[in-house]
Amino acid sequence: MNGKSNLVLATGLIVLVAAFAPACDKGEVLAPKDATITLTAIPTQVVFEAVNPKEKHVSLTAQVLASGGYPQPGVAVRFAAAVGDLASNGLPVTTNVNSVALDVLTLQPGAPASVDVTAASGSLSQKVTISTSSAACTNLAPTANAGADQTLLTHPLGTFTVNLDGSGSTGGSSTYDDQHYIWDCGPGGVLGSDPNHLNDSRYATCTYTATVTVTPQSWTVTLTVKTDPICDNSTPPVCGCQKSATDTMKVTNTAPAVTP
Repeated sequence: MNGKSNLVLATGLIVLVAAFAPACDKGEVLAPKDATITLTAIPTQVVFEAVNPKEKHVSLTAQVLASGGYPQPGVAVRFAAAVGDLASNGLPVTTNVNSVALDVLTLQPGAPASVDVTAASGSLSQKVTISTSSAACTNLAPTANAGADQTLLTHPLGTFTVNLDGSGSTGGSSTYDDQHYIWDCGPGGVLGSDPNHLNDSRYATCTYTATVTVTPQSWTVTLTVKTDPICDNSTPPVCGCQKSATDTMKVTNTAPAVTP
């Protein structure tokens, strides 16, 4: 091979190397313009627990390949996220022998429904979007049934007691305590226990005082039924997702009205 041929071969090698040589910027080795960058996130959907949600971690992988699929090790890649904390803290991450740069994004409960993440090197950039949501509570909502309206005929100036029956309700605690079945007799009413159903707050009594009125008196009784909350296994436990339902019934005293 003569000197001219050697010169042509050397020139060709220089051009070939230059075609795949990464660029430099402020000491960082950047991807060449004709390269490609591919960003992936695992997982792309983050679901926070319904009770005591914990932070979530997303693995980020950016691969930089030169034209033709040639590897590009030693290239600086910068990751950025609209929300959350990156393990790289915004500093450049160098691609490894597989032309891959790795990072981890940490998201806290309450993160927005979508979070954009980008990976960039030189003029190259790619974005992925991570969606977030909260797990729904699996326990069913209860139903409340305060019983039928009651109409009574009493002495205009006497007190009277109404027996309440909320046993038609469903979904409350099987202990039937007053933390799960809550009665409200309304203004002027006095709540009491039903002597025939002690320790079972599905049943109760309301006592009212009738007064001299032109029109019949009425009161609204409200029953609130609550489910048991869902708790985690921490110490002390963190609880949430308690569901409730309400129902009302009307008590009317039709004592003989006083003529105005």
